[in-house]
Amino acid sequence: MKKLIVILKKRWQAETPRLYRRIRNLSMGISGCAVAINAALMAAGARVPEWFCTVYPYLVGVPAAIAFVLQFGEQGRMKD
Repeated sequence: MKKLIVILKKRWQAETPRLYRRIRNLSMGISGCAVAINAALMAAGARVPEWFCTVYPYLVGVPAAIAFVLQFGEQGRMKD
């Protein structure tokens, strides 16, 4: 268990590959837009469409999970 924690800590601090950073930034942008749309609709007192209520958790949760997983990608090969 201790070895796993050390590996995860090392990967978290390692440099993320460029493609992974771009995917992470895109996914977080999608998530941010969904949160902004929801906040604007609620602040305006508008009725939120039912389809948006259905897809909203996925628009926020999936990109956050993608960003979390991509953060553990390392530049180059990992040597044990």
